[in-house]
Amino acid sequence: MLGQRDPNSRPWTVERLQTCLDAFDGSGPIVVLANREPVRHDRAADGSVAVRRSASGLVTALEPLVQACSGIWVAHGGIDEKFLAVERLLDLHAEFRERFVFVQIAEPSRNSLAADQACRARLVETTDRINLRFGTDRYRPLVLLEAHYEPADVYRFLRAADVCYVGSLHDGMNLVAKEFIAARDDNRGVLVLSRFTGAVRELTNALIVNPYATDDSARTLARALNMTQEEQARRMRAMRAVVAEFNAYRWVGEMLADAARLRADRDLHQTNWQADVLHA
Repeated sequence: MLGQRDPNSRPWTVERLQTCLDAFDGSGPIVVLANREPVRHDRAADGSVAVRRSASGLVTALEPLVQACSGIWVAHGGIDEKFLAVERLLDLHAEFRERFVFVQIAEPSRNSLAADQACRARLVETTDRINLRFGTDRYRPLVLLEAHYEPADVYRFLRAADVCYVGSLHDGMNLVAKEFIAARDDNRGVLVLSRFTGAVRELTNALIVNPYATDDSARTLARALNMTQEEQARRMRAMRAVVAEFNAYRWVGEMLADAARLRADRDLHQTNWQADVLHA
């Protein structure tokens, strides 16, 4: 069953992934379609451009595959819904005002596109409106950090958080949730996870939400903030065991195996079709 550990299975490591790569028939193209770019491009004042690796678990998992197979990475761009859930939380639970702070790291990307500019403007407008409503001279409930952060810096944010809210509206996996769990060797913290992520099938000890349901999301945030340390530890230990078993190498290796099976089925179908044509 997905999300349960097999005590007889061999651990997935970079060496085991390399074995899968060596066995994979690379005669066809490998294309990765993701909602995150593998690198970011920073332009300096003198016009030069520096390329930096994106701080993403998705990149960590798929980069070896793309490099080994000379593949192509195609990237495309729910923060607003998360901010609305925070607003509703402060509406329903006055006790969290001037105590709860939601930090959102929003790495700039493709700022020249009109759609991205409109999305950013809407996000900043929502942030300013909620901060004006609930903030004070010394308190802002929403902190929007529009900057690039190296993996070590992201790790420190994950270690410091009481709650990690992954509110994706549509996501094939979402490794931020797993990065949060991997960072919490103290068995503290609560994961609030969108039902629209692939990771929700494995991380059943997270608090599951529909990010479109603002009131329910707000109530779940309140539950997360009020969770006892004992319950946090129980849930986190269970999720850490799952992440240790279903790691990035296993994920990529199983995708390779699925792709190889599909290719074999396609080749078999094509061979049978050609045989039927010749027989006719």
